[in-house]
Amino acid sequence: MQRIQRLIQYLINHQVLTSIQISDWSAKRGFYVEPTKYEFESEETTLVNEGDWLINSGTTMFLEKVVSIPEEWRNRPFGLTFLDRTNC
Repeated sequence: MQRIQRLIQYLINHQVLTSIQISDWSAKRGFYVEPTKYEFESEETTLVNEGDWLINSGTTMFLEKVVSIPEEWRNRPFGLTFLDRTNC
């Protein structure tokens, strides 16, 4: 019973309290060649957002985005979650 109560307390302390959407990711599509080596479709990056088709099977998407952490989130643990809205 104590294990269950500890788990419940852990989940309460780690639930999502607030979230922000991050848009306009820089992306490059590549194909795996060998460990640590990818061949890219293009050297240029494209912008992707929620709802955009990202990749087909066998392709790797490299995403990059500089974000500012909200002031009220600083000095607190936070995380980044990628959601697949097609299964919601």
